Amino acid sequence: MNRNRSPHRRNRASLRLAILANGILILSTTVSAQEPTESQPQSPMPSTFGLLFEAEGVAETFAFCTGCHSEQIVAQQGLKRADWDDLFDYMEDEHGMAPIPEPYRTQILDYLSTYYGPDRPHFPK
Repeated sequence: MNRNRSPHRRNRASLRLAILANGILILSTTVSAQEPTESQPQSPMPSTFGLLFEAEGVAETFAFCTGCHSEQIVAQQGLKRADWDDLFDYMEDEHGMAPIPEPYRTQILDYLSTYYGPDRPHFPK
C-alpha cells in the first residue's frame, strides 16, 4: 500500500470520507425514523439498502460502497475476509478510494465476510 500520497489526494480522500460519514448518519437516522409501528402497516417499498441483506453492518457497507458503485457489484463478489480486505487496499491504491476508518472497516469486513463470502448465502436472486 502506498501511504505517501500527495496533499491533493489526501484532501480528496478526506472529503470523500466526510461525505461517506455524513451518508451513514443520514442512513441511520432515516432507518430509525421509518420503523413501522403496530398501527402502521409494513411498506411494500424496496429496502433502504437496495439488494444488500439487512443485518448488522449493512448501513455502513451501503454508505461506504455505493458512493462509487452499485450494491450489486458488492453482492456478486463472494470473497473471503482477507480478500475483501485486500480489495479495499486495491481500491485505495488504484482508484483513489478514501481509506475506511475504524471501526467502520472492521464492521464492513464482518458484514461482507458473513453475508457475501465465497458461498454468498444472500446473493440476490
